[in-house]
Amino acid sequence: MKSPFNPEIQNKNIDAKIIAALERISEVFRVLLWEKSKRVKLSPIQIQILIFLKYHHLKYCTVNSLAEEFNMTAPTISDAVKIMVNKNLIKKIKNSKDKRFQFLKITARGERLINNIYLFVEPLLFSIQKINIKEKESLLSSLLQIIADLNAREILITRRMCFTCTFLNKNNNEFYCNLLEIKLNPVDLRIDCPEHQPVSK
Repeated sequence: MKSPFNPEIQNKNIDAKIIAALERISEVFRVLLWEKSKRVKLSPIQIQILIFLKYHHLKYCTVNSLAEEFNMTAPTISDAVKIMVNKNLIKKIKNSKDKRFQFLKITARGERLINNIYLFVEPLLFSIQKINIKEKESLLSSLLQIIADLNAREILITRRMCFTCTFLNKNNNEFYCNLLEIKLNPVDLRIDCPEHQPVSK
């Protein structure tokens, strides 16, 4: 395969241009996250953990779950968590069902910090908001297809996406959620659904 990073290839190949464009956007995300991490004196992964804990059910908020979520080792996540516990940003809660594992929860101090942290994506959000609704729907649909394909090939693991949920019925390009009992347009498909139940393998 010819390199999609070669400008001569890019100029003649739309797939290569898309690869290059996605790489540029991922670079922006990394830079924005790194800039924020320097301001709040947390590592990028600590910021991502804090954001995740804020918006997800307690059952997902364990060291092992976070390791799977961010494709990292449990010891790496555990080290990041230990620092945040020492900074009183998160606390550990005993698991009554299994004493080997503890749940992680944001403290009041962590809650105050999170209100400033998530704003790091504002420059990207501002650019997206300029796109008209039809283009947004098309962009979202394309991104979902890419994510679903990468997930099917086990390159990217997504845990709460419609495409990996037992409640989703797909017939050609028509979607139906058996849990909500509604037809879903492509733009209604979720990347992170709190009611998600994984398909049995």
